[in-house]
Amino acid sequence: MKVGINDHLELDLGIDSLNRVALAIGLEKMFAVSLSETDVAEVFTVQELIAKISQHLAQGDGKTSSAIGQPTWSQIMQPTPKQEIIDKIDLFPKRIDTLLTFFILNALLLFLRIFWLLKVEGRNYLPKNKPFIICPNHASFLDGFAIAASVGVRHKLNLFFLGYSGYFQHPIVRWAVKFARLIAIDPAINLTDAMQAASYVLRNNKSLCIFPEGVRSIDETVKDFKKGVGILIQETNCTVVPCYIQGSHQAWSRGKNLPRPYPLKVIFGAPCTKEELKNAGLPYEPHDDYEAITFGLRDKVIALSRVNNGKT
Repeated sequence: MKVGINDHLELDLGIDSLNRVALAIGLEKMFAVSLSETDVAEVFTVQELIAKISQHLAQGDGKTSSAIGQPTWSQIMQPTPKQEIIDKIDLFPKRIDTLLTFFILNALLLFLRIFWLLKVEGRNYLPKNKPFIICPNHASFLDGFAIAASVGVRHKLNLFFLGYSGYFQHPIVRWAVKFARLIAIDPAINLTDAMQAASYVLRNNKSLCIFPEGVRSIDETVKDFKKGVGILIQETNCTVVPCYIQGSHQAWSRGKNLPRPYPLKVIFGAPCTKEELKNAGLPYEPHDDYEAITFGLRDKVIALSRVNNGKT
């Protein structure tokens, strides 16, 4: 494949946010420069990338080692996150914060039951004595609240949410960061931080909720899942609980400033291993195991939506 100096990294070369992480680390080793993930996120063409590397070389911010080699995702996710991220995660909150969180989440459950007639199915599928990953569809700002309210008592204080930081700029949503164990990181710019934070939470026997679509669906249909969730599942070997949230699009769709009453239902599916998801994704001819897991997981979520919408 020929690469031109004006080629767009993503549109022409297919280098998405996942590949930019490996690209940044590979270039660091090749040129012995300190090239951050943000540096790579700021460039769009090959020419801009060359200029960015040249800038770092001119500034003399090189590293002592220049060993060439492509890092694996296992190696990328293994390090402990930055201290500022660990502080945000707060695995061991103060007792008063724990009590406040428990009170607010139960009040949230009551609130959703009254105004949105929230119903929960399959809560018994949530594993009791090990960390797991909940993967729901995503159509509304209400989705995270619905999941937080729907899990059982033993899970309310051990479930963390990984989400796009831009979502939490909405005035109604922003306050939730303080109590709902939200890890607000923009994976498009700081994917390494997001993956390390997720891995860190799971290694510490906490559970995680991730919305694999990455963005809210504009029309309620389940969109393509991002490959990052497949990487996380493969490398952490955690149990996965597919989930479908019904009615949230009608209750608070994209483009609407405020929610409206509409019945909500959260359906948890049977837990899956990475091998089960991989096998479910193989018929879609994936390029690798990560993609197979991603395809298989989306298939499970769509299956939940079809059952609950009366489709086969």
